[in-house]
Amino acid sequence: MFEEVAADGGFPRSVRWFFDHAETVSEASLDRITELGGAVSIQNRMMSQGSAFADRYGTAKAANTPPIRQMPDRGPAELTVSTTPTRAPASPMKSS
Repeated sequence: MFEEVAADGGFPRSVRWFFDHAETVSEASLDRITELGGAVSIQNRMMSQGSAFADRYGTAKAANTPPIRQMPDRGPAELTVSTTPTRAPASPMKSS
């Protein structure tokens, strides 16, 4: 779909766009994003959720998430880092 939008002029080079929360982006997707002139943004989610991620997807996948080392070589237009916090429900035991 993204290539169709781009072919139709939907991603003008002067318009900045990006994929947010791209911690699990693949190398193939990085190549596509770069080809389309896009960027990626990643969060430090692995700092607080790394163990749960490794339990679910395996330690090999967790070791390369986010794929920061591949990003400069694959050339997305921009790489941004943000600190969107993980949201957790308030404890019912605490008073407001």
